[in-house]
Amino acid sequence: MYDTQRRLASIIAVTVGLGFVLGVLVNQLWKDNGLAVEKSANQKVMGTFAQITAVAADSNTAHKAIVAGFGELYRVERLMSYHDANSEVSAVNRQAFSEPVRVSGDTFAVVAEAVKWYRLSGGSFDVTVGPLVDLWKQAGKTNQMPDVNAIALAESKVGSDKLILDANQLTIKFKVDGMRIDLGAIAKGYSVDLAVAAMKKAGAKGGLVVAGGDLLAFGVAPEGRAFWNVGLQDPCGAENEVDKVLHTLKIKDKAVTTSGNYFRYAKVGQTHISHIIDPNTGTGADRFSSVTIIADTALKADALSTAVSVMKPSAGLKLVEESGCAAILIGTAPDYVTTYSSKARKYISNKVLDNSKETKESK
Repeated sequence: MYDTQRRLASIIAVTVGLGFVLGVLVNQLWKDNGLAVEKSANQKVMGTFAQITAVAADSNTAHKAIVAGFGELYRVERLMSYHDANSEVSAVNRQAFSEPVRVSGDTFAVVAEAVKWYRLSGGSFDVTVGPLVDLWKQAGKTNQMPDVNAIALAESKVGSDKLILDANQLTIKFKVDGMRIDLGAIAKGYSVDLAVAAMKKAGAKGGLVVAGGDLLAFGVAPEGRAFWNVGLQDPCGAENEVDKVLHTLKIKDKAVTTSGNYFRYAKVGQTHISHIIDPNTGTGADRFSSVTIIADTALKADALSTAVSVMKPSAGLKLVEESGCAAILIGTAPDYVTTYSSKARKYISNKVLDNSKETKESK
């Protein structure tokens, strides 16, 4: 479930062009209706590339907002990276079976939110899938399918109900030896929310934070537009047409997260195994090509996009509706049938394909 993958939202509001620098490199600056608009270069963070756009009264304020936003992205990465041996998550994974491990308020809050979404999703969203993730990564490297016993052993170490959280002491403990938490399916959303809060505090009047397939757009949009324009990639032929757009979404003060399996997967023999692991089966989720969630916060969108990718369509849509969010679910090849939640249509400014079916409006 760790999202080092390209989580598959093609963002119209963001230029492509990669650049990793110490500090923040600005690759575009212009005046728009008396406001300064600055856009950073892409910078590597949390296993993906992030870009921040800021709208402010002047270029100095816009630049400070971008620096503040990236500061939060990098801070969360240092705390919660699954791959950094010095992160708090790594310390938990090393020690939490032997003894409770004290963590920061940020890490504890994200784990507590993850447990909440584990319960809401009936176990479909589970940050303890680390043993299964590692098993399938190894299978991809060796090009050999794990046997049923190896999968069963990994599954025995999975389950957020096996976490012991102490909110007073800010500690995390494992009930089972060999457990590992992987916050990649929720920490990126959390970091995007914090980045936007830091930008607002620095004086930004509007902005867009994009980290892989997670984004949050707020406030004043450039070019006098009422909304930020976000491109939703068409998974049909996506490997060859990375800029092919299914919908343009009009977004303001909302987060959008897309999870999908058409770019990131393990290939074992001729079988593609999605990077999104279904804890119920022990293998990759294969119900959808992509799941897009529109929510009030990036954390909620992040968690829901992964949960719905694993859940049965009817159950996933029910969770989306109950959470007050919107969803666009794109099925698998060859039909790529698209299903919209009741709130999704109001965010769509264009319709490209006609192979969709709509859910009934919720009452």
